[in-house]
Amino acid sequence: MTETDTPASDIGTATGLYRTGQPIADTKAPPGPIGDRWNRRKFEAKLVNPANRRKLSVIIVGTGLAGASAGATLAEAGYQVTSFCYQDSPRRAHSIAAQGGINAAKNYKADGDSVYRLFYDTVKGGDFRSRESNVYRLAEVSANIIDQCVAQGVPFAREYGGLLDNRSFGGVQVSRTFYARGQTGQQLLIGAYGALMRQVDAGTVKILPRQEMLDLVVIDGKARGIVTRNLVTGEIERFAGDAVLVATGGYSTAYFLSTNAAGYFTAGNMGVPGAVLTFGGNLLQNGQDAVALFAGNASDFPSGTAITATNLRDAIVYDNGQADDPGLLILLNADQPSLFLSH
Repeated sequence: MTETDTPASDIGTATGLYRTGQPIADTKAPPGPIGDRWNRRKFEAKLVNPANRRKLSVIIVGTGLAGASAGATLAEAGYQVTSFCYQDSPRRAHSIAAQGGINAAKNYKADGDSVYRLFYDTVKGGDFRSRESNVYRLAEVSANIIDQCVAQGVPFAREYGGLLDNRSFGGVQVSRTFYARGQTGQQLLIGAYGALMRQVDAGTVKILPRQEMLDLVVIDGKARGIVTRNLVTGEIERFAGDAVLVATGGYSTAYFLSTNAAGYFTAGNMGVPGAVLTFGGNLLQNGQDAVALFAGNASDFPSGTAITATNLRDAIVYDNGQADDPGLLILLNADQPSLFLSH
């Protein structure tokens, strides 16, 4: 078959321009139909009696929108929360850079919006690299997130009648974006920060600023604490907890151009029970996904192979687990996904 006879969909493969990678594995997602899996997962999960929550401690790394709102919510539920950030104050988190608005499938404009349409637009906007299970869950809770923000005092734009206003944003064909002028991210962060400081005043949250996370403490396969560096004294410190939530944002230096923060953070042992990670971007989900994104299969490349792309910085795949250049993205062990990042 000549090149002129090759179907359009196979021309790239036939000419060696690209090859089809391995499917992105989502081994941590609950089984079943995507529309039901998270509700069933919540029902099957073991509950913690309110009287016992005060006995449990949660460590949260990061105090942006994800970290601050999670800290306020968990503390109000009764858990003892310790929040870490490397800034002088949680108000310095980079979440203020998200100024365009926040999407939710409330369908206020009656223009055909729905949870599934928000899910579809988000997956498509992420170049089909996102974890579909997580994106669907995001679309499900989007309406409740707006209600939570309003309860925290976020001054969203409103119509003259007093109802929350929406605008079309990001190229979608429906109006689902809630906004506060050009300061949406800042106003959201102020609301989350206020809710967090309310719990600090109540004594259920302790904030430790100027702390840089270095490593995750894993005991019997479960995340039980973190190791940090005190950026004021330089002292290495360790902290223990019953669960660890890493809400440090995306690894922005993997991109050539990015508006994400370029702060220092280290995430280790992805997929460890008890460790929940919330990255701002869809690129870094776990070691297996990242290897699939860059290389398809790490075993196809010799140790130390450099992989480049037009919109990504250089990345090196190590099969032997030896990372000798912390300035690059390090992907380890495709069979048992682990991801160690160092900036």
